[in-house]
Amino acid sequence: MENCNLSSLPNEVGNLISLETLNLGKNKLRTLPDSICNLTRLVKLNLSKCDVSHLPGEIGRLISLERLDLPQNNLLTLPDSFCNLVSLRHLNLGDYNLSHLPDRIGKLSSLLSLSLERNNVCSLPNSFSDLASLQFVHLSYCKRLQSLPKLPEWSESTYIYLPGDEVPNRFQYQYTGSKLSLVVPPLETRRILGCSLCVVFRTHEDCVRQKSTALFLHNKHTKSSLGVPITPQDQDQMILFYFPSKETALSGRIHAGDEFKFEIKLAPWSAATVATVKKCGINLIYEDNTEMHIKKKRNITDTRDSDISSPRN
Repeated sequence: MENCNLSSLPNEVGNLISLETLNLGKNKLRTLPDSICNLTRLVKLNLSKCDVSHLPGEIGRLISLERLDLPQNNLLTLPDSFCNLVSLRHLNLGDYNLSHLPDRIGKLSSLLSLSLERNNVCSLPNSFSDLASLQFVHLSYCKRLQSLPKLPEWSESTYIYLPGDEVPNRFQYQYTGSKLSLVVPPLETRRILGCSLCVVFRTHEDCVRQKSTALFLHNKHTKSSLGVPITPQDQDQMILFYFPSKETALSGRIHAGDEFKFEIKLAPWSAATVATVKKCGINLIYEDNTEMHIKKKRNITDTRDSDISSPRN
């Protein structure tokens, strides 16, 4: 039913109780009938580019919904019941005037990807830190974004797109260019869970959208990679990454004073780079969930760390 010039749906759509996929993209649906909330077996719902101004108040009854695409609509807020979509894994709310997310967004415990690019959000709810399954968050072109809450305790590779051209203050020791060198600080009895990275980059002029681009983090012993979609933009972009230790050179037996040298590259698999890394920052994450900053070989600063990353345009 995509691109069928539909302006409304009949109430009888709620009788299709066995329906699992409903594609209504590129229509003129400003509202949806309340009966659509009867589709409790619905797994995928596409409402892209439909001019929808509000969702039914009982949308949370779609307990089987795993994918919801709502980009390029006219939604300003989401109903309270939205956070009852506990099976939701992929949520696309990009490219409209959404000013805030529900305070209970952290209840979406199955969520893997969240797209919020080109919205008017200034901050994310504190419950965002409960989204421990997240692997991808897209906040590009959210020009009003001022801060992030405490990030979830992730166990898998994760990345967050943000507006900005400076490494946030939480990455106290920062580097110019794509190469970094670090010395492991005293470990005491703690184990390293992984590392968090910040990468500021700019795409090349001849770059086209790359869906299979990877960020490579490598040294002479190992090479880690994380697939990321790269969109050409005429401005600097920033991505925050989390790498578990099992996916980096830090997975082996390491000691205080050990030195590691890394280089960061953004490129399609086995191809030339599509972007220039301009700046980067790194933290170690220990099993007590505290981020330990890495000593650079030189030019160590005394800048105080912040618990909140503050992207700057």
